[in-house]
Amino acid sequence: MWSDHRDAAPFLPQAPSLPEKELVLQVRDRISDLFLSNEYLEDKNLVRFIRARSGSINQAEQMIRKNVEWMAQEKIDELLRWKYPPNLEDYFPWWVCGFDEFGGPIVVIQTGLWEPAHVSGMKTDLVRYLLLIIEKCRRVLYARSTNRDYIPQFSVIIDCLGLGWKHYLSYDGIQAAILALRYFEANYPDSLRLGAAVNCPSVLNMMWKMVKPFVSPATRSKLRFLYEDDRLVWRETLTRYFPEDRFPAKYGGTLPDSYKVRMEFKGHNAGDENGN
Repeated sequence: MWSDHRDAAPFLPQAPSLPEKELVLQVRDRISDLFLSNEYLEDKNLVRFIRARSGSINQAEQMIRKNVEWMAQEKIDELLRWKYPPNLEDYFPWWVCGFDEFGGPIVVIQTGLWEPAHVSGMKTDLVRYLLLIIEKCRRVLYARSTNRDYIPQFSVIIDCLGLGWKHYLSYDGIQAAILALRYFEANYPDSLRLGAAVNCPSVLNMMWKMVKPFVSPATRSKLRFLYEDDRLVWRETLTRYFPEDRFPAKYGGTLPDSYKVRMEFKGHNAGDENGN
């Protein structure tokens, strides 16, 4: 079974401390040759890289340089204009159902609706689709960090209903998940607040053994794996991170299961898609 940290205290997003600000100054000076945006160079962004590298300014600098190079190679700025195969949205539906008290989006993604035959040969598209989800969340985090001295973090409810052995045996599916995880770990530090998997099948243990080496200890500490088929258990775990009126009833909350919140980035104006 995956490690279950259900009893651990919820992680809270924090502004840079005074010692961290001193490290930020050093890192910012070291990367001055990159001509990065003011947004990128803000204390509350650079500190994420420092935290991801346990306070090492040498490692933080290298991580930032690799991040800038990766964003250019993957054309991340163009990702939101990418016209992805429409069936991917049917196989991996996702939406934002609300925001936590710190401004972080709460994401729901269903992972057991796809057929391995349908994604065969689509590893590249699948990876980019997963990156698109992550990048949209990142942009919302930045938008909602306005007037805050920290950048919020996103939480994700991973619904594994329908996941089975046929998915475990899907080479393209598993490899896409591994590559997306590697990209996330290397380029989106300190972005996750909670990852809660529900409706977990036993095969998830085998899948976890394959992807665990690519997940950092910091990220692992933020994962919760709820094998119990019990909404009360799910509710108990999730409400430690956000109120019950921020997530769907089928996971133990009070929102309608179909409730979705719009995400906008520039001059963020998050409304809902339910006529409210």
